[in-house]
Amino acid sequence: MTPQSASKDAITIVSISNNAYSVFTAVMLKSLLMHHLDSERIELYLLSLDVTASNKKKLTEAIRSDKLRIHWVDIDTKLLQELGILEVYAKRSVCYYKVLIPYVVSSDVTKAIYLDSDIIVRDDISKLWHTDMAHAPLAAIRDSRIRNAREGIRNWEKLGICPDVGYFNAGVLVVNLAYWRQHDIRKMVLACVEKNMPYLWQEEQYVFNVLFSGQWKELDGRWNQFPEIQGQQPFLFHFSGHDAKALGGTIPGLFFRYAAFTRWGRWGSVKDEVMRRALIRHIKVCMVKLLKLLRLRK
Repeated sequence: MTPQSASKDAITIVSISNNAYSVFTAVMLKSLLMHHLDSERIELYLLSLDVTASNKKKLTEAIRSDKLRIHWVDIDTKLLQELGILEVYAKRSVCYYKVLIPYVVSSDVTKAIYLDSDIIVRDDISKLWHTDMAHAPLAAIRDSRIRNAREGIRNWEKLGICPDVGYFNAGVLVVNLAYWRQHDIRKMVLACVEKNMPYLWQEEQYVFNVLFSGQWKELDGRWNQFPEIQGQQPFLFHFSGHDAKALGGTIPGLFFRYAAFTRWGRWGSVKDEVMRRALIRHIKVCMVKLLKLLRLRK
């Protein structure tokens, strides 16, 4: 595959979206643009999983700007075969498609920001873009819900990882593309998945924390702040998984404010979709807790 060309001086941003999450992606990108006051252009690579032509049009219209150029990257069997990505990723989680980032953006781009779709940007993304990476494979924010390897990497002792080393959330990343290309992140991730299959938890987030333990650069926590954190103004809100608790608190006002600037902007249609996702997330969380309880009783 030939990576799509981009301006070398632009901010490179990558996100992943499927058809069901199109509205969340549109809101995230709209919030990003509305707070991007710097003159730097944005090259957006949007990895698409079965996004319909209608939703692509709605999303493109929502983020139309002289400051932004969108590159649609349709993820299909042919693309995965060209890049040597095995079906293990697709079967486990679409989040593993983050390993595609170095190979779908322009080959002369050495850094990219990755953003999940369940995010509301509240500050100028240029500030995050100018992070000094040094030689770190990535820069990220310590997960406020999973503070260290002891909590996030169940086999930390077997892997020789310090239990108190920081554990980052993979929803917001500044990626050192040169490092990822040089070390072939695809092979690294696949090998880690196969070796640690019984311990996988939170999928690619576990894998990245295992691979880059003690090597990643920690950023200001306000660049990936969960709604329950109080007392500080976030640069970026992360309502992870569209959980019901977050959507019942601070998030809705912000979310619907930006949604109003999209083709999904009618309150009823957006609210119904958000709450449907919240219910699905709540059910999943309950199932995980039940499975943990059953394992403890064995």
